[in-house]
Amino acid sequence: MGKEQIPKVSVTPSFSFLYASIVEIEPPLLVGEGPYGERRIINITGGAFAGPRLSGRVLPGGADWQIIRKDGIAELTARYTLKTNDGALIYITNWGLRHGPKDVMERLAGKLERELKPGARVVSCNFGLPGWNPERILRPDSLRHSDPIYIYRYPQDHDG
Repeated sequence: MGKEQIPKVSVTPSFSFLYASIVEIEPPLLVGEGPYGERRIINITGGAFAGPRLSGRVLPGGADWQIIRKDGIAELTARYTLKTNDGALIYITNWGLRHGPKDVMERLAGKLERELKPGARVVSCNFGLPGWNPERILRPDSLRHSDPIYIYRYPQDHDG
């Protein structure tokens, strides 16, 4: 089948609020320097999640595995399990990269160290959450990162 035979499909993605979570964590385990960078493990000890149609507990036993690469980019992989109020188990895997200009990342590290103590609740993403008002909207000054980043404090009053 040639290119001219492939039908064009118009898809408009949409998002709806599913749930917000509060995840309880231990201090980072500093595994040490490896060939790709510094390795850390942040164990998940529990938590809760709630939304208009899905609520329950974050089970202990998951973790966030991190490699802080020599180029300053952090590779993040988190795996954990949710247990809904009706008993269903949901296996979650998150993967991402955290990076930016060196001065921005240094400020972010300091901010996280100061603010993300027990009880801190922050959500950030590169799309707006329906019914939520962002505390800040960051507009990256890099051509690689043209999408704005929305920073929210949780909990907020929202309709879901």
